[in-house]
Amino acid sequence: RVQSESDAYEPSPTRSASRDWFYVPTWRSSPVQAVTDAVRTIVFGHSSHFGAIQAGLPNSKVTFVEAADSWNETKMGFQIDPTAKQDYAHLLRRLQATENPFRLLHLWTLQSDESSLGFDSLVAMSQCLLDEKMTTTFQLDVVTNGLFSITGHEQLRPGTGVLPGLLNVLQQEVRCLRCNIVDVAETQIFTSKPESQEIK
Repeated sequence: RVQSESDAYEPSPTRSASRDWFYVPTWRSSPVQAVTDAVRTIVFGHSSHFGAIQAGLPNSKVTFVEAADSWNETKMGFQIDPTAKQDYAHLLRRLQATENPFRLLHLWTLQSDESSLGFDSLVAMSQCLLDEKMTTTFQLDVVTNGLFSITGHEQLRPGTGVLPGLLNVLQQEVRCLRCNIVDVAETQIFTSKPESQEIK
C-alpha cells in the first residue's frame, strides 16, 4: 500500500519514563523436567555417558543412539551417521513399531563443536521428520554447555552459538517438533539431578 499525503501520521508513543528505556536480560536456574513412564526417551550421546544418563532417568524407557559412520544395532541401542537422514528414518520406523510418543534428548554437542554432531545432525533429524510426514509431537531437548554467559565465569564455546536460532527455525518449519535448549554448567553434566539454564 502506498501512503498518500492525506493519510494521517501517527507517531510512535513516547516513552517518557526512563525505566522504559532500558532493560537487562535476567536468567534463573530451573530443574530439568521429569520424564514420565509413558514416554520413551531417545538419547543421542556417547556410550561412556549412558550409565549416568540411565541413572538420571530411572522412570523412562531409554534408547541410546551413538554417532558412527553408518547404521548399526548394538546391545545398548543403535549407531547412526549423524548427518544421514535415512538413518534417522530407519531408527524411527524401528521404534514406532513398538510405541509412541518419543522424547528426543540430544547430547552430542557436549562432546564436540563439530558441525556434524550439532547443526548438521539436527537438520538431518528434522528433514527426516518432514519426509516421514510425522503427526506425533516430538519433544526435542538439546543439552549443551558453554552457550550462554550467566554468571560471567563460564568458558564459552562459540561453536554452539548457532543452536538457539536453528531450533527456533526448526520448530516453525517442522510442526511436530517442540524444541528446548538446555545450557548446563561443566559440574552439572551427567549428574542425576542437574540444574540447568533453559530457554524456550
